[in-house]
Amino acid sequence: MTHPSTPNFNQLVAGCRNVAHMTGIPAEWIVAHGLLFGTALVGGKVCYRKARGLSPHIIGSPVTVLSDDEHCPGWFKTSTSRFQALQETVHNKVSSFISNAPSPAMMKRARTLMKQCAAVRDILPDPVLAAAESTCPRVIPDNFTFIHDLLDGTDIHDPGYRSFGPDILALAPGDECYRRFFANIGETPSILTSTATEPPHTRVTLHGWGNRLRLRRVFRQTGMDALPPLGLLLEFPPNSPPPFATETSLTPYTEFFEAVFAARLGPNITFLPGPELVAVLDKAVTEQAQRAAITGLPPASANPIPALPWNLSTALWLIERQGGEPRPENNPELVARACTLATHIHANHLATLHRIFPPGEDLTPDPTNAAIIDKLSVSPLHLRELTRKFHRISAGELLQRLSFLTEAGLTRQMDDGRWIVPAPWTEVAGESPSPVSAEASTASESSDPPSIPTATA
Repeated sequence: MTHPSTPNFNQLVAGCRNVAHMTGIPAEWIVAHGLLFGTALVGGKVCYRKARGLSPHIIGSPVTVLSDDEHCPGWFKTSTSRFQALQETVHNKVSSFISNAPSPAMMKRARTLMKQCAAVRDILPDPVLAAAESTCPRVIPDNFTFIHDLLDGTDIHDPGYRSFGPDILALAPGDECYRRFFANIGETPSILTSTATEPPHTRVTLHGWGNRLRLRRVFRQTGMDALPPLGLLLEFPPNSPPPFATETSLTPYTEFFEAVFAARLGPNITFLPGPELVAVLDKAVTEQAQRAAITGLPPASANPIPALPWNLSTALWLIERQGGEPRPENNPELVARACTLATHIHANHLATLHRIFPPGEDLTPDPTNAAIIDKLSVSPLHLRELTRKFHRISAGELLQRLSFLTEAGLTRQMDDGRWIVPAPWTEVAGESPSPVSAEASTASESSDPPSIPTATA
C-alpha cells in the first residue's frame, strides 16, 4: 500500500536500495543504519516530548558497526565525508582570515596614530585605517566543529555549542580508534570520560566502524562494562564488489543526510505525539528493557539506548517534515514502523554481544567458547579440523561446547558436517534489489519499511 503523504521516507528507502545494489549489503540494514546515523547527525536540534510542559528529550542513537572489511566501507563514508570536508573548509578559511588580520598590538598602535593625526586622517595609508577600524575576529571554527574524527585523537576541545548545539558526533573509523580511546579511559578530557564529566549541556555521540575480529578482542580486553558509550553494536556483512557507482544512483541516499544536516542548522523542532501513541512507544520501551533483562547481560550494555523506539519515531517524523508540515494522521503509521525497527535492531545488538562474549554453562562469558566463535568466523571447520586448533581440549568436549553454542544460536552445523557461525543477518529474499531513481521512488516505492532480519540472541 502506497502512502502518498510520506514520499520522503519512500525516497530514503529507494536510496538505500541503490546502496544495497552497489555494495551487496541488504537494504534493510542500510535503512536502519541511515536512521540511526541520522539521529546522531541531527544533534540537539530535534527532540521529542511526551506531553506539553514536560522537558524535551534529545534523540541520539550511537551505533558501532562491526564489519569484515579492511577499510571503512564507502556506504559509511558517503554520509560523513561531505560534512567533514565542509567543516575543514570553514576551518581553513577562518584560519586564513585570522592569520591575515592585524594583531591586537597593531590595532592599538593604529588607533593611537589616528588620534594623533586626526587633522590629516584623509591622507593616512589604507593599512593604517584598516587596522584602526578592525575588531578581534570571531573564532568560528570552534563553533562550527561538531564532527570529531577519532583518527585525529580522542581529546575533545571546546565543543563550541554556541552555534551548533551541545553535541559532538565522534566518528571511529577503525579498530585502532577504539583501542586508543579505551586506553585513554581516566584521562581528561577523553571522549568516554567527557560524557560523564562535562556539564549536562555537552553530549557526545559515538558512531563508527571497526574490524570484527580485531574489535572483538579489544572489547574482551576492556570488558563489557566499558561498552555502553558505544551504543548499539551491529554486525554488517562485508561489501561485495560494486557493479557500478554513480553519483546519480546515490542521490536519494545522500539527500536524506543533506536534509538532516539542514535540520541541525535550523531551529529546534519537537515531536509531540498524542497520548495514545505515547502509550504505544512507552510500551515498546518497556518491552525492549524486558528483553535485555532476560539475557543475563549487564543492563547498560544490553540496552544502551533505552528510548530507541522514541528516537526512531522522531527520526521518521523528521523525514516527513522535509516536504512540509507532517500530517498527524500518519503518526500511528510511523510509530508502528519505529517500534518494529527498534525491535529488530535491538535483537541484533544482543546477538552481537553474545558473539563477542559467548556464555558458558554458567551463563558467564567463556574464553574457550569465544575462541571457538572466532575460529569458526574465519572459515567453516569440521570437528577434527577444529580440534587441531586447540591444545588439551578433546573432540568430545568441543562437541559438547558446540552443541551448547548451537542451542544458543551462535553456531550451526552444515549439511557437509562443517561447523559455522551463522551470519547475524539473512539475505534479502528474492533477487538483488534494483537501483531506483529519486524521481521514480516517490511515485512507485511503498512507504512500508523493509523488515530487518532478526538475529538469534
